[in-house]
Amino acid sequence: MAAPASAYKLGGARWPGATARIRFYDATPASYRYSVDQAVLAWNTSGVRVRFVKVRSRRRAAVVIRKGPAIGPGSGVASVGAQPGAFVELNKGGLDRWEYVGVVAHELGHVVGLEHEARGCVAMSPAVYENCRPSFPRNLWQWRCRVLQRDDLNGARRRYGGRIRLRPKMFCDKAPPAPAPPTMSVTAVTSASPLDTARITVTIPRRAVAVQILRKPKTCPTGLFDFEAFPVGTIKGPVGGRRSIIDRQPFQPLEPGPYCYRAFATDTWGRTGGSRSAAFTYAGPPPPPAPAILALTPNPRPRPTDGSPPVLMDVLVTVPTGADFVDVYRHLGTCPASSQAPGTLYVGRAGSGAATRHVPDEVLPDDGHWCYAAFSGGFGNARQSAPATRQVDYVGPRSGTPTGATAQRVDATTVHIAWTWPAGAVIGEVAKFAPGCAGATVAAIRLNQFSSADPVFSPAVDDVDAVGAACYGLVTEDQFGYPSAVVTLSVG
Repeated sequence: MAAPASAYKLGGARWPGATARIRFYDATPASYRYSVDQAVLAWNTSGVRVRFVKVRSRRRAAVVIRKGPAIGPGSGVASVGAQPGAFVELNKGGLDRWEYVGVVAHELGHVVGLEHEARGCVAMSPAVYENCRPSFPRNLWQWRCRVLQRDDLNGARRRYGGRIRLRPKMFCDKAPPAPAPPTMSVTAVTSASPLDTARITVTIPRRAVAVQILRKPKTCPTGLFDFEAFPVGTIKGPVGGRRSIIDRQPFQPLEPGPYCYRAFATDTWGRTGGSRSAAFTYAGPPPPPAPAILALTPNPRPRPTDGSPPVLMDVLVTVPTGADFVDVYRHLGTCPASSQAPGTLYVGRAGSGAATRHVPDEVLPDDGHWCYAAFSGGFGNARQSAPATRQVDYVGPRSGTPTGATAQRVDATTVHIAWTWPAGAVIGEVAKFAPGCAGATVAAIRLNQFSSADPVFSPAVDDVDAVGAACYGLVTEDQFGYPSAVVTLSVG
């Protein structure tokens, strides 16, 4: 009978021998072997004088352990105590091999001679360990490695004698944590996308089913739940395999600067194991591919009649794949290395979508040698491409030339200049070049300006500073701002 302080119940007959040696034959599938072996080990190391001995012949076995599909999943059934034809039937169902150890140990307890007992924390309760607190380990990667509880062993010792040896820990890890990835590298990405930052390559370590990658500026992530770190993604693959992932920003490019990437190995239970870090300095996204300027067509629509702006230079460009737009600039004389070069003037923008796009230059350039430069860019990329350039000697459209121009010296300090306004001219400009007319260009005619509607100065002007020989240049402009040819007048 059980001692008053215990809750075990004995049944069936005792197996013979000072130390009962119970020969068993294991007929279960390979997926059951770990659970059976651990349950046998728990009884054989319990200190009770019982030994389960595995034999290779079913005929030599006193107990046959077999799979019993007719019973419910995750359960078992067994004969109680020593008897002919003793058996254990098992159905692991969906339990893992560690969880099922307690069920197998429970059924072997019946073979030893223990009945069900619903009081206390015991393996022999009808639902194994149902009264234990806690009933289950706190973490998924742990199992109840103290398979047999003190009351179970008290009952077995009552029948067979011995000295109880409880396992020190109630719960043990099912396996050690996954170690750190053996290798890790971070390299720049050659993709044209400005959202691609770096390529992270790791070797999948033992016992790992995935490697989690995090990134943090300047310092390394402290763990998977470091809220200042960015979760780059998960790398999966066979153990020992080298696998990569691209650090791809969701919305806008990463700011250039130093970063630390850290790889955390995780196992099948989601437990974080070892980690490895790698520093990386991000130089910024690569520049977009360069566009092409296919053609420059001067003055295709200098005087539109529909009220639209004039087109003084039609710039035909190709928008490359990977660019969101192409910006066109012009520079007098030389080609600009960037859009920020001094003297660089903005012309317009071509959007993506077509093979070629027209960019109209609607602002009248001065006559001269111009370089048009096109830079491709992206809405998420602050960097410009290398420029595509094309040069042209530009002569703008002309208005009518003034006629009947005269310059007469009145006295030593006065020269009288007169002309006839050409049709459509609204502004006249006069400049003086001393001593001769060499270099009298449209660009230089910017000293005095007169309106065709001004009754005082039109159509003549007096130069009150005239001393000695001089050359006067006269030019008019129409309503579009187009100048006439320069009329030069010499005065001795």
